[in-house]
Amino acid sequence: MLQIQLEGECHNGQYPIRLGAWHWRFETRADDSHYGYYFHCTLHAQEAGEAVVDISPDSALLPESGSSFALHIPETLWLKRQGGWERYPVDSASPEGVIRIRVSMAPGEIVSVSRMNPCPYSSVLAHLSELSNSPHTYLGTLGQSAEGREILSLTIGDGVIQVFVLAGQHPAEFGGVQAILGLADWLVSSLPEARAVRERFRVTLIPTLNPDGNVTGCCGHNRQGEDLYRAFPDAARGSTPRAQEAACLWRWVETHNPALTLNFHTYPQPSLSGSFPWEGLYTPLDTAFISEIDRARQRLLDQRLAWETDGLSHSGGFVHHSPDSLESQVARLGTPSVFYELQDAVGPIRHRRTAVHVLRTALLALFP
Repeated sequence: MLQIQLEGECHNGQYPIRLGAWHWRFETRADDSHYGYYFHCTLHAQEAGEAVVDISPDSALLPESGSSFALHIPETLWLKRQGGWERYPVDSASPEGVIRIRVSMAPGEIVSVSRMNPCPYSSVLAHLSELSNSPHTYLGTLGQSAEGREILSLTIGDGVIQVFVLAGQHPAEFGGVQAILGLADWLVSSLPEARAVRERFRVTLIPTLNPDGNVTGCCGHNRQGEDLYRAFPDAARGSTPRAQEAACLWRWVETHNPALTLNFHTYPQPSLSGSFPWEGLYTPLDTAFISEIDRARQRLLDQRLAWETDGLSHSGGFVHHSPDSLESQVARLGTPSVFYELQDAVGPIRHRRTAVHVLRTALLALFP
């Protein structure tokens, strides 16, 4: 007999139906018709057998949720037994519009299955707490989320140039969280280049801007249904963001006036038209800048990123930011930005290394 668990940190799923002793079906719990592809469940086997689980789109948002879900059906998922997460194939004979997985399980075994490689808020807290004991490292907070969780920051370095690095706006895009944890590990290391960055810069890291969404398994929104990427309309003109997490972030930006912002997101799967490692870059529109000097500085940064990272491997070109994004608003203040889409399929080790490379490339472009 197989039992299924849809509640827990980073879990996502609803309306479970038992189709057999070893066969379950459930729906994703979508944030909207687009952000509805994420799911995370845990399987409990009482005896040995083959678990079969079918995942379908949120029925309350059909047909739009079905179209988005179908576009995001992957070839592999992430599966965790006793060790770490590993890639696991989707059943090639899955019914149309459904993701089916088959897992052989031993007696008493517990197996977790996730659409994306998860990095839970609890592990982020533990990692930041450990790193805060390092020299030149300061643990802080931007404030609290709508549900009262701390939006933790880790500042590394004692330099005069403030750099800000963000992830976790879209909670299921865990690659960005892994990227920032990797950056933190590199920045506190004894490597000469990391030491030079600490001496010249003050780097503030926010790995999980949306802790409520992370904990409760949202895909792209916070628990109030707000997309924190598009949560800054007219902030540079004095409007306060409605979303509490975005308001905390914008207050920090106004107070600290960073010289550079970096934001890491995660594509859920490779594009058919791209090439390995299927990563992406976004940039503000020219009209987002007031000063021609500021615009030219951003384009110089873009050129360096285009040639020296894999940021164009997903689509071949830059994507333009929403006017309501953080990056469009800081552009109006004259602050250059990096917005980098990692690729979930390549895993956390590459996410961490890529983040270090992107930061080094951006610093060299703007502060040679």
